[in-house]
Amino acid sequence: MKQNIIGVYTGNGKGKTTASLGMIFRACGHGQRCGVLQFIKSGPENWGEFKMAQKLGIDWENYGCGFTWKEKDHTRSIEEVKRGWEQAKTWILSGDYDLILLDEISYVLTYGWIDAEEVSSWLVEHREELPTLLLTGRAMAQPILDISDLISEITDVKHHFRSRGVPAQEGIEY
Repeated sequence: MKQNIIGVYTGNGKGKTTASLGMIFRACGHGQRCGVLQFIKSGPENWGEFKMAQKLGIDWENYGCGFTWKEKDHTRSIEEVKRGWEQAKTWILSGDYDLILLDEISYVLTYGWIDAEEVSSWLVEHREELPTLLLTGRAMAQPILDISDLISEITDVKHHFRSRGVPAQEGIEY
């Protein structure tokens, strides 16, 4: 019988979402039902990974307003991510998914927009009902790390933008 895991991809390097989507695509290849909930990021309509997810029947929703560091008032972003966490709990308890990605959730936990202890406690409380969960983002909150079964830290060794000034490109970053 399949057992759930809580997996984390964290660190300052590029590739946390990409690694998680690799697991999503692998699970889909085995006929598993997958979903992606993204926090912070605004609508993904032009992203290659979103277009591919649509073709594969992967449920995908975004709960964010985009570049939060440019906002003077975070009220709308906070409301969005709180709606996203409520949706995540609904998806998790629905029994409809084998694997759910909570992408970029570390930021909202670090900012305190959603309480990391509450999220951790909720996940522990519902541990037997969980599908496999993947959580991503830099500086993942310690309460999440404490309950995780898999933690991969993506290290930034070199990045093409800093080394050569190569900007974000279709098919590479989005």
